Amino acid sequence: MRTTTWLTALTTLTLWAGSTSAQIRVINSNAVSGILGRLQEMDFENLPTGELQNPITLEGVTFQDIFILLSEFCSSPTCKPDPDNANGGNIGLLLNPGGTISFAQPPREVVLDVQGIGGNPFSVVITDGGGRTEIVAGQGILLGVGLLGVASRSGIASVEVQSVGGTGGPLGLARVLFTQPH
Repeated sequence: MRTTTWLTALTTLTLWAGSTSAQIRVINSNAVSGILGRLQEMDFENLPTGELQNPITLEGVTFQDIFILLSEFCSSPTCKPDPDNANGGNIGLLLNPGGTISFAQPPREVVLDVQGIGGNPFSVVITDGGGRTEIVAGQGILLGVGLLGVASRSGIASVEVQSVGGTGGPLGLARVLFTQPH
C-alpha cells in the first residue's frame, strides 16, 4: 500500500492507492495545483436543495445514488463558501456508498472536491475507459476541503463511492473538476 500526503493551501488529505495493475494513478498535490486552472468545474450552486431526480445528468456527467440523490446547503466553516452562493455557504451533492459519477466521454483527469464530511475516511472505486478499476481511499478534512485527483490515459469512465467511515455516508461533493474529454 502506498501513502501520499497532499498539502494544499486549504487542506491536507492522505490517500492510499491499491497496488493493482490498473492504468489509473492518483495525482499528487503539486500536479493537482498545476492543473486546477485548466479543468472544467461543475459545482451544484444552481441545483435546488433537497431530493433531486435520480439519476441526474449535468453537462454529460451522470450522478446516481442507490437510495435518494440529495443536494444540501453546507454552511461555513463546515464547508468553504462558494463565491456564487449569496448565502455564504456551498451547495453540495451527497452520494451514499454505491452512488456513482459517470462520464459520457471519459476525461483523462478528474478531481473531486470533498467537503462537509468532517475527518471521516472514505474510499472510491475508479473505473477507467478500458474497464480497469482502482480503489482510492482518502481522509476527509475537518472544516476543510479535500481534493482527490485521479488520471488515466484511457480516461475516467466512473467513480463509485465505496465507503464513508465514521458516519457510513454520504460523501459530500462541493464540485467535480475534469479535463475536456479526449
